Amino acid sequence: MRRTASLIGIVVLFPGFARPIAREVGTENADQTRAMSAPHSPVQLARRYTHLFAGVTDDRVRRLATHVDSGVALAAGWELVRRTLPPDKHPMNVPVSRDFLVGFLKLVEARTQLEVPRRWEAIVQSARAHGRNNIWFPTPEDLKLGDRTTEDERETQVVKVALGRDPCAVTVRDRTWILALPPSMRRVEKASVKLTKATVYVAIYGSRPVPYALYAVDHHTHNVKWLSRVWGSGGLITYLGYGWHEVELRIHHDKLFVFGVSDDAVYIEVFDVDTGRNLYRFSDAYFEPEIR
Repeated sequence: MRRTASLIGIVVLFPGFARPIAREVGTENADQTRAMSAPHSPVQLARRYTHLFAGVTDDRVRRLATHVDSGVALAAGWELVRRTLPPDKHPMNVPVSRDFLVGFLKLVEARTQLEVPRRWEAIVQSARAHGRNNIWFPTPEDLKLGDRTTEDERETQVVKVALGRDPCAVTVRDRTWILALPPSMRRVEKASVKLTKATVYVAIYGSRPVPYALYAVDHHTHNVKWLSRVWGSGGLITYLGYGWHEVELRIHHDKLFVFGVSDDAVYIEVFDVDTGRNLYRFSDAYFEPEIR
């Protein structure tokens, strides 16, 4: 989706309502959802999702999409997508409303104030489901996406990654950075990089969207400025076998955006570029009923 949007006066563009609701960000009662801020763990955030949406009307959820907390707003946008699907699991695929998926993507761009990665956008738009709690995404190969990266993205793609051991080497063009892996990361297979003049931001992850490391490294001294943690699907899903998982990084003003998608999870996490402090997180994995 190629568009610009303003954070002030967001119009929530979801179909099925008598009229759009244009509200300034923050006019929704922040006190009622303050508990969504700064969760300590994926399980805690998943429980907050449940408490936020249990028993509330579609109109109330839609109003939450205007909330001052972007994590709340994105969760509300995805909840509206989920509510187009039957609550029980079906043996055959059931359609996911493309109009609601487009509404969610518009909300993402309004909140992030940037154009979302093209491959990520195309995969999210292709979502399929067996029910409200079983939404999945076809592989990029099945969708025949090819190379949908921009010229700027191609210039910062990882050329070589020596992973699977500690430390690992990440090479972009003629520069290599050596990074020590956190003890909790037993298997990593991929890396995504975003370069600036002063800093290289590196996400190191595997074929499943379990929590992984996000580094900010000084471009010249190679010293690690900060190390943070991307939750992804939060370790809340039990995986069997080999899957697929794509991550793209974006920078806008003082924020580093992590866009991730896999066969059964889509997520967005936002960090302060200078400190690595997480600002907000969204993942559809937090809606799964078995973790409530």
